Amino acid sequence: MLRGTLLASAALVGLASNAAAESDQVLSTSSYPYWEVGLLDADLSTECARGVFNQVQPYKLKMVFNGSIGPAILGVATDRYNLYDPRGRAKRDTSYFFHRDKTGACEVYRFAKGDEPKKQGALPMDFSPYRSVIEDSYKGWRIDESVKNRPPTRRPRPAPPGSTG
Repeated sequence: MLRGTLLASAALVGLASNAAAESDQVLSTSSYPYWEVGLLDADLSTECARGVFNQVQPYKLKMVFNGSIGPAILGVATDRYNLYDPRGRAKRDTSYFFHRDKTGACEVYRFAKGDEPKKQGALPMDFSPYRSVIEDSYKGWRIDESVKNRPPTRRPRPAPPGSTG
């Protein structure tokens, strides 16, 4: 399902460059985690954080990820649409997806025609307490509602300044 969304998004991004300038267009929505949109590009993410690989207008075209794990809104750009790329790093026929654009924590994911989406797991890192939940969802299993609705773990509050131990 995500593969079809990605291929459709790549085609639609090309069409968007010919469309009239409208802001806040939603390209598509997905219940998958946002990091499944493509491959995380560490070099372009660094360039994004430095302000030299960004969207011209953030979220002019966007994808909405509204699942219970990994919800986010990603801005979409290509080498011909809504991309600020003075160093010419963008590749032709590649879609770029921006998470937290114009911040020091920017992440850039890329997807090109012919790329195969890769199941990256519960988080775009090796360890996650939700990994088994995501792995089960890929198998078509349902999330255990008792886990989903479990109250958060309470953390002890720090003592107010000036109080003694």
